[in-house]
Amino acid sequence: MTRKISVIFTVAFVLDIIWENAHSFLYANYMGGPITESILIRASVWYAVIITLICFPFLYY
Repeated sequence: MTRKISVIFTVAFVLDIIWENAHSFLYANYMGGPITESILIRASVWYAVIITLICFPFLYY
């Protein structure tokens, strides 16, 4: 069970970090400052957590 959760989180994180970096050039700034890699990583972590939580109930079936 823990392995499945880890795999889901890792895959979600990797795919989202690719997505965040791919479209980050479309935005000029974030909250008045430049978009840094740490901002993109923070967003990717949160999205991976949300995706993992959404998938969690389906692991029991």
